[in-house]
Amino acid sequence: MSDTVEYLRRVLIDRGLSLPQKNLESAAATHEKLRHEFEKLNSVELRFLPPYIEPATAIQWIESYQELPDDE
Repeated sequence: MSDTVEYLRRVLIDRGLSLPQKNLESAAATHEKLRHEFEKLNSVELRFLPPYIEPATAIQWIESYQELPDDE
């Protein structure tokens, strides 16, 4: 089993997801084939986007979410 398959398997487990072995191997092969392109994309600074929301802030926002009253 390739390192990429094992890595993707751990990512899926961490997120409570699963993929059939055939799909996992296909995803790993695609990732390995396009890894260089992924790395180039990750290196591009996206200055036009606002700063990312930190996970802790996002969780706090989700937990404090309140339904807006219906406009009746």
